[in-house]
Amino acid sequence: MSPSFNQEQRMTRVLDEAEAERKIVFIEGLRNMANFLESNPDLPVPYGMEFFSVWVHTKDEIAELVRGKGKWDKQAAESYMYFRKTFGPINYDINISRDQVCERVVVGQTVIPARPATPEQVIDKIEWKCTPVLDHEVDEALGVEQS
Repeated sequence: MSPSFNQEQRMTRVLDEAEAERKIVFIEGLRNMANFLESNPDLPVPYGMEFFSVWVHTKDEIAELVRGKGKWDKQAAESYMYFRKTFGPINYDINISRDQVCERVVVGQTVIPARPATPEQVIDKIEWKCTPVLDHEVDEALGVEQS
């Protein structure tokens, strides 16, 4: 299990020179590409640039990263959940494994009968019991929407 994301880790993360330099170079690259595309209207919009994703490991870490940064859309997928900021057609997602913020509960099973060369299969029916990543008051104050 990952260690708890605490203030000391956050400060270390913020002050990490290699990561800070990587972020500067990344932002500069985005600006340069935007300027290039704007200066060359005959070029098509590139594919595969609609999503920028980062992954975190703890509930505390994701809460710290979204807090104080305006409205986020919160969504859940099968095995992970994410907070999303949308900038026109571009999304910035902060992802976390769903089992870090929710409890996986088996609520039933489906039995798929055996067939020739295939044994019987039992598939769990799963529901997730999730607590807010941020407390309810913080979610409401930030305008976090659950989809």
